[in-house]
Amino acid sequence: MNSPFIIFSQSRSGSTLLKRLLNSHSKIYCEGEVLTITDGYLKHSFGLKSARLFTIPYLWMRKIRSTDDVYGATIFIYHGRYIARNIQWLYKLGWKILYLEREDIVNQVFSNMIAAQTGHYHTENKRKEQSVRHVIPEDSFINLVNNRIRWHAKEKSILKSTKFLRISYEKDLMTAEKRELSLPDIFKYLSVEPEKVDTTLRRTYSRPYSQIVDNYESLMERLKYDGHTDLYELHVGYKANT
Repeated sequence: MNSPFIIFSQSRSGSTLLKRLLNSHSKIYCEGEVLTITDGYLKHSFGLKSARLFTIPYLWMRKIRSTDDVYGATIFIYHGRYIARNIQWLYKLGWKILYLEREDIVNQVFSNMIAAQTGHYHTENKRKEQSVRHVIPEDSFINLVNNRIRWHAKEKSILKSTKFLRISYEKDLMTAEKRELSLPDIFKYLSVEPEKVDTTLRRTYSRPYSQIVDNYESLMERLKYDGHTDLYELHVGYKANT
């Protein structure tokens, strides 16, 4: 049996999309956020505390239960206080790491906040997109931007002493064309033969957030005012090429 793997990421980075694509391969079984209650892998707070405290044996147990050739699970940077230790130990034990990153932190924050407002986190093929415009509180927006910056920095610090495959949501997963180019490298990294895979999951909104967020311009000004000009320019660059 091939080495198991971890998708190491954050929410609203494309982890569900990547998981579904991997699960459509005949030899891969990838689970979602196994260290949360919300995804249904754990049923109560005691189980959650135990899984986060004893993550390594918990993941090995889940792996043993899988009958597929390659087992994977999803872990986010904020899934417990021992994430750094657990990622490093999993690497030493032979687990492969898919580091999934969303480069446009501004879009990531918009995605997070609008999903929280609407309760709508994922989109299938036939969903009709709503034309509602949303108002995002400025202070909450900036606070979440700062949190995401810290999480991205912590991820990179944890991965310094490991080997991993970096996957960019924007460059590797955002469109079917990009997925077609990136997935063979992901399969090669996981030591499985490439297969044609697909999913009904699609981008939550086809329109840019500038057309969805009512106070978009004031948020961009606040972003620059608070010293995040680099994030603003990256965001504008991606928006121009979307």
